[in-house]
Amino acid sequence: MNVVCTEQLDSAIGALCPEIWGNIQSVSEIECSEEKLWEELVCCVLSSQVKFELSQAVTQELKNKGLLDIEELDSPYEDQLKEFLKSPVMVNGRSARYRFPNIKAKQIAAARENIYGNGVRLRELLNKYSDPSELRTVLIKL
Repeated sequence: MNVVCTEQLDSAIGALCPEIWGNIQSVSEIECSEEKLWEELVCCVLSSQVKFELSQAVTQELKNKGLLDIEELDSPYEDQLKEFLKSPVMVNGRSARYRFPNIKAKQIAAARENIYGNGVRLRELLNKYSDPSELRTVLIKL
């Protein structure tokens, strides 16, 4: 990942981390399953430089298509994401295309591999780091 992409991802996560942290603190562990945490992280990555409604719609469609499954760590995952992100989705009754399919597919696939491919769980990270800034630093390094 080049420096510009890393800085952009850092900035996006930094802007969204406090909101995510607040949302996570306000729901029970049952409502915040590992799958839901992964879904939220993916939505955050997708929401950088695009309307949040689009990132939500794309995330929901990824979920519907089984592309947020953390148990299936297929090697062509990045290609599957890229192909999907190039397809239009419906947002508020209109067809829309995601602006950055290649880089976001790469970022999401790398994050999934770095987290779940190494036997880590997002829930473990949340429990381990009570300081949002510390957690943010760890997430960025993933």
